[in-house]
Formats: sequence, structure tokens, C-alpha cells
Amino acid sequence: MLIAALHFHAIAQANVITKIEREWFERLFTGSRASKDNLNEQGLQNRKQSNFCVFGAFVLIGFYLFFL
Repeated sequence: MLIAALHFHAIAQANVITKIEREWFERLFTGSRASKDNLNEQGLQNRKQSNFCVFGAFVLIGFYLFFL
């Protein structure tokens, strides 16, 4: 789930309206995401999928730790 979240995050970061002069790895690992206003429709959809995957992964990790 966390790998899927990184995948969707990278796709969302690639679907910006106005390009920002940064390398893709800088944007991916610095935590500075493009604002919602700067994403196109596909970027917004991928950001939602990324957020859903992260939330699901943390829930699964929580269940694992709870039942361990």
C-alpha cells in the first residue's frame, strides 16, 4: 500500500498545470507537494488515491500491531 501511495504521489506531482523548476526527486522527497490549484484533473484524482493508500496502509499497520 505504501509503495502504491508513492506511485500515485509521483504521478500526481507530474500532472501540474504550471511547472516549477525542480527536479522530480527533489519534489518527491522534500515533501513539498503541488497545491490543489496547480493540479489538473488527473493529478487531483491521483492525489486522492495516494492519500487513500497511505490511510489504508496505516490502518493495516495499526491492525497488525494491535493483533501482534
